[in-house]
Amino acid sequence: MNYTFYCNCFQNNVNKFTQFNQKNLICGSSYLSNEYKQILNNKDFLFDDTGDNISYVNPWLGDLTGLYWVWKNTSDEIVGTNQYRRRWLNESVENLKFNEKTLYVSAPFKFDETVYEQFSRCHGEIGMLLLYEAARQKKIPFTIEQLDVLKNFNYLSSCNMFFGYRTVFDKVCSVLFEIIFEIYNGSKYALPYIQNGKQTRMIAFLSERILTLLYLHSKQYFGDIEIVDVGWEML
Repeated sequence: MNYTFYCNCFQNNVNKFTQFNQKNLICGSSYLSNEYKQILNNKDFLFDDTGDNISYVNPWLGDLTGLYWVWKNTSDEIVGTNQYRRRWLNESVENLKFNEKTLYVSAPFKFDETVYEQFSRCHGEIGMLLLYEAARQKKIPFTIEQLDVLKNFNYLSSCNMFFGYRTVFDKVCSVLFEIIFEIYNGSKYALPYIQNGKQTRMIAFLSERILTLLYLHSKQYFGDIEIVDVGWEML
């Protein structure tokens, strides 16, 4: 089976593993020196500031700049992402019978509090407030009722990791980034003034919650695409 996983890495956090047909991608490459890029290039790293890219917003969108690059600049038949310290469980992937209408996502992670409460505590409530305001103004496809689900359940598919056939992968990225760009454009003038690192990258963390909602309402957003959980681990 011809599939490729692009591992989202960062300047100070490169991949701790290699699995399947893995290609290592540096997120936020536009902020690297030419000298360091050459070192990484000699190690066959790819860079998210080539081709159609949004590398310059990496301080705020985090690993999403890598996901965007994969979406816009690759052509693998089956494609997806992992992260420098998060990988798919080999046995979980090897046992899959790949289907052209299936999206494979990270198995849910459970909290001891609601998703809304956990996000607000760890990353600040502003991200959730921006999401709700965009829904009220009908600038994103979510309804308030759909967002309220975040206040009532305690799990999410974390890490912005998913994979599938190219047509499925592209569809998910199209819907996701429509929402991400709306949230970013509504907050970008405030973002440089947020000092805490996790809050600065709140949209990257918010994306995990957005994806969870998209999976939950997959028929509305993706049509007849089936959602299948796949095991993963953090190193």
